[in-house]
Order: sequence, then structure tokens, then C-alpha cells
Amino acid sequence: MENQKIKALSLWQPWASLITHGHKQYETRSWFTDYRGTLLIHAAKRTGEQIQKDTAFILQNKHNIRLDWGDLPLGQLVCICDLVDCIPITGDVRRRLSQQEKVCGDWSSGRWAWDLRNVRAIDPLIPLRGRQGLFNVDSSLLINHNILR
Repeated sequence: MENQKIKALSLWQPWASLITHGHKQYETRSWFTDYRGTLLIHAAKRTGEQIQKDTAFILQNKHNIRLDWGDLPLGQLVCICDLVDCIPITGDVRRRLSQQEKVCGDWSSGRWAWDLRNVRAIDPLIPLRGRQGLFNVDSSLLINHNILR
């Protein structure tokens, strides 16, 4: 596995932590990917958007999910998972979602739901500079942190 590249995706908080802690199964995107396989979730350094705080408020008050806004990791790899499908968002897909999942993404028609399974938190977190879109991370970084063997 050494010197292989593993795909990663940077997400703003609180979405990266919601995936890490099992509160969010789908990451909604405006674009399709045909990639399937291991995916690292990276918490971007950028934060502070009002919609993020609105989401955190709804999750805390309607779904009893507590997020310590000041303690969410930024600029770090937070979990590793399997990207198993990329589903076009339709009314039928939206009807099957839990209310909690609906709060955690943009479920507008024409977008895509990335189905994330087998999520494992990375502990300790790994500082890393993120990028837009899918980007590659050298597997040696994960081996050096005992994430991969």
C-alpha cells in the first residue's frame, strides 16, 4: 500500500465532523464522480458561514446532536470511509431520507448524493492542507500515523 494515492475530499465544518461521528451518511455535491473506493474526509480550514451555524442549531435543537463549534477540527484529516455510490438527487431519493439527513445537505434536484459507508475516525487527527475537488493523499502519510498498515 506504500506510495499509493488515496482520494480525499475537503468539507467545511460541521459537515466533516457529522460524517466522522455517524450523523451524516451522504455528502451532497453539485458534481458526479465515477470514483468508488477509499475516501479520506478532510476538515477544511475555512469556516464561519452562517448556513453552517444554522445547520448546527437545527441539529442541536431538533435532533439532539451537540456540536462544540469552537472545538471542531480544522485543516485536518478526520476520517476514512468507503465511497460506494454517487446517486442523482430526485424526489424519490428525498422522500426516503431521515429529517436529520435532510438538514445535513443540499438536496436540490440536479445534484448528487455521495453514499459514504464504513466510516472510521482518524485518531489522532492528521494536519493537512486541503484542496478543492477530489485530491490525492500519499498512503505513506497514513502508514506513518498507523491508519493503514
